Amino acid sequence: MVKNIGMRKNVKIAFIFTLAAGLLFANQDVKYAGFCFSGAYADISKNYPYTQKMLQDSSSAQSYLDKLFFDYFSANSELGNFTLDIHNQTKATLSLAIALNREEVAFEYYDNETKAIYNLGCTVFIMDFADLTILQSYPINVTYIDLYKGEPDQQTIIQTIKKLYSNYILQKLMSNQKNIYIRSSGSLTIKVANVNFQEEALPFLGSYKTEPEIETYAAIVAQHLTEALAFKMNLTVLPYSRSNLSYKMSLSFSDASIQNFTIPAASYDIDITVKRFLKKLYKETAAERVDLYGVELEMRIYDAEFNQEYWKQTIQNGAAKQTVVGQIIGNEFYKYNEILLLTLSDKIPATLKEDKKLMKGILKKCANY
Repeated sequence: MVKNIGMRKNVKIAFIFTLAAGLLFANQDVKYAGFCFSGAYADISKNYPYTQKMLQDSSSAQSYLDKLFFDYFSANSELGNFTLDIHNQTKATLSLAIALNREEVAFEYYDNETKAIYNLGCTVFIMDFADLTILQSYPINVTYIDLYKGEPDQQTIIQTIKKLYSNYILQKLMSNQKNIYIRSSGSLTIKVANVNFQEEALPFLGSYKTEPEIETYAAIVAQHLTEALAFKMNLTVLPYSRSNLSYKMSLSFSDASIQNFTIPAASYDIDITVKRFLKKLYKETAAERVDLYGVELEMRIYDAEFNQEYWKQTIQNGAAKQTVVGQIIGNEFYKYNEILLLTLSDKIPATLKEDKKLMKGILKKCANY
């Protein structure tokens, strides 16, 4: 009994501390820190080759992306519950930066054509420069498919990447910026802690089915779920950090400066286990074939520090995909991937919202307002 009473006191003290910390965050000025890259500066050309080449080709003193996002936030400085100080006129320690953390171009080859699948991922981070911690993350992910006669050259790819920034990333940012908040007073935090794939799911992951690529795909899955939780459920979400412990994140800015930020432990953690993928024939005629593609995963919400589980559920989702006679499917991974990402962005938020006990007991504590 004495041990339990002590734990209750500790929880109460922790809640009071969290409430006080929340009061420090809300209604503060937030400075604009600019565009940056996730990771070490020396790795930029390896991790983001097309974006790096695009920036190197710029003749302006201000890089293309620095100007793109500076101009955007200059004209759109009102966010969820704060106004961004774009010219850094205040002494605020809180800052907002937009970081590139995924650039991927994959190809599928047909007779005389090449299918290019572009994946671009950025994250809006709210950071505290006083103690160099990440307070919140708002991922923005874009997938774009183009078909070329022959194989596209580097300049064509770079111009497409440029279009993804100027049109698609900015459009998603504009659509969601009113849902970008400084964490509310007393708000707790949640994050995706672990993404796992059972053996039955691995053969469907294409080039991601072996290490270290599987960890890359786990991070993609975590990014998409984090985006859904932040924008569609208005939760205070920390970035995926591959463990339940605190984690260092390096952000490299365009002036070659590097800052290492700590991602603190979250109040609640989420584990996602992708259990299996499914393909089943729905109907077939002389002109077409329709298959059902599905995914089954398990989602768990828990307190890692106290090893207490609050919610666990198996979630299934699927969709029909049509193939016309003569059409060649280069890589079915992208169909399974599409179903999984739709599950993360749509099915999971809908499932969580249906559970009133979970919403009131846990997720409401992580809400921004």
